[in-house]
Amino acid sequence: MAIGVTQWLKYKGTGAKKVVGNLLRAIIDAAIITTALAIVYDFEIQEFPRLALLFAAAFAASSNAHYIWAVLKGKMDTWGSPLAHVGFALTIFGAVISTAKQDIISKNQIGDIASLNEEFNNRSDLLLMQGDTLQMGQYYVNYRERHEKGIHVFFSIDYFETDQKSYNKGDVVAFEDMLFSAKTNHGASEEFAYDMEVHWNYLPFPTKSQAAKAELWINGTPGEFLFTLDPSIQLNERMGNSPEPDTRHDLTSDLYSHIKWARLTPPETDDEGWLGGRETEFMVHDSMFIGSVLLSLDSLSVIGSEGRPERGLLDKDLAIVACFTLEGAENGESITTQATPLYIVRDNLIIPDIHEVEGWGLKFRIDSFNPTDEKLKVTIWEHKSVRTDFIVIQAIIFPLINILWLGCILMAIGSFMAVRSRLRRNRLTTKD
Repeated sequence: MAIGVTQWLKYKGTGAKKVVGNLLRAIIDAAIITTALAIVYDFEIQEFPRLALLFAAAFAASSNAHYIWAVLKGKMDTWGSPLAHVGFALTIFGAVISTAKQDIISKNQIGDIASLNEEFNNRSDLLLMQGDTLQMGQYYVNYRERHEKGIHVFFSIDYFETDQKSYNKGDVVAFEDMLFSAKTNHGASEEFAYDMEVHWNYLPFPTKSQAAKAELWINGTPGEFLFTLDPSIQLNERMGNSPEPDTRHDLTSDLYSHIKWARLTPPETDDEGWLGGRETEFMVHDSMFIGSVLLSLDSLSVIGSEGRPERGLLDKDLAIVACFTLEGAENGESITTQATPLYIVRDNLIIPDIHEVEGWGLKFRIDSFNPTDEKLKVTIWEHKSVRTDFIVIQAIIFPLINILWLGCILMAIGSFMAVRSRLRRNRLTTKD
């Protein structure tokens, strides 16, 4: 706050009444601005230090702006120092508000993205299949295509506005494995929790007809096309590949997006078109993505004597069947199937059993089973014919970040003006 006070002080010639009056106006301005931001952006009590810093920055900017207006007026040669102070204060102000209230809208919606890489987070990274349209914050996004230009690989992502979803009385929806019936006609809010108490009845014992017509609750559908962002990855064999973001600039915020993972080279396959086997570990209820398919391990069971003949097993074999559920999409509709690979032990030897799921382009082999923690080690192959390109993106909205850029510009202009004014004074002193 010191830079908001010192401009008003003159050595042995500062009137206390004048200083207090000018500073009081800046304090009132800062208080109004800070209070408005606290309400609009819903600051919580533990964020008081941020609010205090916003108040100090707003006070410094307002005080120096008042000084330029009230004291310097048309003397532009003397604006340098206070204008640079205004710029510095706005830079701090913009940095604090944009980082404190940044909104990460790229939250993953299907499966556990951390199963692909431990660096991914379901709360900040979105897996997007090519051709799919998913909701991301207040937008719907579609990964349309990838293209190369020089040393850059670009990924074109189309953004659409969200049309509010309307529900009628009696509609049945599923939300977090529970069914609800609409009490009223209404438009969906951004979150189901906002509507649940007023507009929905929980169905603890739904009828067959209710369960049959239930649809997943959504708050909207893709609307009008808005814009396209093209984040890219710069290819660099010596220093390593580097993601380069693309940003949508608006008056009140910036939408920043960058690629966290993408396939940059075509995968290698064998003569039949199968990609190299991927080895992973599963426990019951674990799930992961294989291409565009969500793979979940539902159960493990031992095959009894009555089930062995139909699977070509011997009486002495010890066989465990793993029941996997495969979830995918076809023509916009969700489809599922089951895969049941075997783990066979015969005379203390493991008998390799490769299980192919026809029409899905996947095959499995269970390599080991730990009975202590019931953990499987499985090798999974994917066929190139069903391979779908996908990316992992992160998108963040930075509110009021233009204040930061404005502050940087004013600080640079003010510094230039101050240096120019000093050089002029030095020339005049030298001439005298």
